[in-house]
Amino acid sequence: VLPPQHLPRLILFADGVRAFNSGRQDRTYEIIASSEGYLAAIEGELQGAVSEAEDFKEEKEGENLFGNYEEIEGFLIAKMEEYLVSYRERDRLKNSLVSLIKINEDFGNGLCNGCNGWTDEVGDGQGEVNNGFLPISVKFEPAIYYQNHSKVSGEYDADYKNFKLSGQQAIAFENLLHFTQARRVKVVFVNMPLTKKYLDAPRMRYELKFREYMQQMDLEYPGLSFLDLSLSWPQAYENFSDPSHLNRYGAVAVAEALAEEQSIPWPQLDFRF
Repeated sequence: VLPPQHLPRLILFADGVRAFNSGRQDRTYEIIASSEGYLAAIEGELQGAVSEAEDFKEEKEGENLFGNYEEIEGFLIAKMEEYLVSYRERDRLKNSLVSLIKINEDFGNGLCNGCNGWTDEVGDGQGEVNNGFLPISVKFEPAIYYQNHSKVSGEYDADYKNFKLSGQQAIAFENLLHFTQARRVKVVFVNMPLTKKYLDAPRMRYELKFREYMQQMDLEYPGLSFLDLSLSWPQAYENFSDPSHLNRYGAVAVAEALAEEQSIPWPQLDFRF
């Protein structure tokens, strides 16, 4: 979709072993592959670039619509936190989000396609530009959480069903690396933090296999770097919304850690005129 001149010089790919399990159904891909936008893109109906004039026009048109975005964001965050507390399965939350996102229809058709995100105020007064990230404030408290949620061993966790690192996910990742390497785009894969409560013996075995896989990929692809944060804060539960997902505070902690990470090949700004 992006033309060469608009490609980034560095991609931070933040995820974990569960996303690389080719043994389970990839619902995210199925939704994307069946979407109207994706079908239009592969048929060549979408323009790969938008002129700067059009970008500027859309940006100006969107300036007066941030009020609506803030209303939508407030509604979505409240609902997200409600579901995080009440839902026993993350998949049910994901399915609910699909319907929640459609809530913009209730706000009319005046939303701007050119807006990149909206602003939310953090509790300490600092502003954030979300750019698609919903900042969840729920904090994982094991003593309370497990009164309402069963502890599921990694042996029976559906995220690791039929676990294998070879397959469609590996192929997709390698395709990405071939694409970026040919265009001299650096990729840093960040293995995201998890809690001690989540990382039982079976899940640790999967983590170790994933680390070996990523370290091998790191050797095969010069443009790839692997940064493992999985055990950075195993007991910093205030950074998580549940045993294995970061909340807004965890997102800030990861961002700060990345900013201080010297191994990341950050692009150098050119201040010459």
